[in-house]
Amino acid sequence: MFSKIKDSHDPGHHLPPKTIVYSPIRSVYYACQGVILGFKREPNLIFQTIIGFVTALVLAYNKLYLLALVNLIMMFFTLSSEFFNTSIEAVCDLIHPDYSPKVKVIKDLAAAGVWMISLGWLSFLIYCAYRLWIL
Repeated sequence: MFSKIKDSHDPGHHLPPKTIVYSPIRSVYYACQGVILGFKREPNLIFQTIIGFVTALVLAYNKLYLLALVNLIMMFFTLSSEFFNTSIEAVCDLIHPDYSPKVKVIKDLAAAGVWMISLGWLSFLIYCAYRLWIL
């Protein structure tokens, strides 16, 4: 009497039912798959990771541990924004594979988000270079 009738217009009608048992291991597995895919697809991720870890090692070597920690946090913010940007671009390409001025605006805005985070990190790296130079 109160059962829900499956509607073919329901956007989730083709999805398997959600499991009640939460598996953090499965969640980490899927996240790792996303990281691997992101690093294969976006060369910027490799470049940014190398810069982040090398800078953190140099700062830690010079006993600037707090700056090394903040640098790693900034690196992960930048990498996260790159992953979000890549996801947004993939969805846009899936929905509209041909060129579209509206899709271009969406992609440009997503790229601007990465650029803002990157500029913040770059400003921090310049400050770190200054701190290392005056030591």
